[in-house]
Amino acid sequence: MNNTQRSSTLRVSRQPWFGVVIALVIIAAVIAGSFGLKAFGDSRTDSSASSIRGAAESEANLPVNIDLVNSSSVTVVVDVTNVKREDWGYPAPDSEAPNGLRGAWIDPGQSVSVTLSIDNMNTRHAPFNLSTTPIAGSSSGGAITFYSQMNLGEAQSSPGSPSFWSWPTRERPAEVTKAGCSPVWSEPAGNYVLRDGRQGSITATATCRGVGDTTTIITFTDAKS
Repeated sequence: MNNTQRSSTLRVSRQPWFGVVIALVIIAAVIAGSFGLKAFGDSRTDSSASSIRGAAESEANLPVNIDLVNSSSVTVVVDVTNVKREDWGYPAPDSEAPNGLRGAWIDPGQSVSVTLSIDNMNTRHAPFNLSTTPIAGSSSGGAITFYSQMNLGEAQSSPGSPSFWSWPTRERPAEVTKAGCSPVWSEPAGNYVLRDGRQGSITATATCRGVGDTTTIITFTDAKS
């Protein structure tokens, strides 16, 4: 066999193998592209699902309405401690004022209103401590523990629309009015001594109003001796 025939034979024998290699490369590229598109689609789906879940969780947050009213003759400053982070969204009780209650100064005749956000619908109480300090002469503060809990009466009267309220007792009292509110609650919330020697005491009184979105109202009054 001469050189020309040998070269022709090599070309003929190599061409089928070359075609197979090209075909395999093309198939591999197609498969890789398919996996790449799937991965992109999966990541996009995961991202979308996370966004949807986040939106759903945000919408699931339930409001807790609290009004602090200073009907005393001195300024009252409040702070918040012992918040269970897993129970709350934003704002939480210890969020900075004016969105939350932490660090709020309430002058005589003024009030503070906040709408807090319960994030855990399975919670039983979601407690937090509200400390109160009168700003007058030498002062000593007090503390009130609030228990935010589902208002069962309202939930039953408005199926599908549960609400939370805050009250300074762990269990809902038996004497609940038709409006969904408990009897008036009242406790000492601080003391102060004025420069002229007169002493004063702050009292916090809790009332509530509304059906559906119950508002807890804490009113500070004082008495001097």
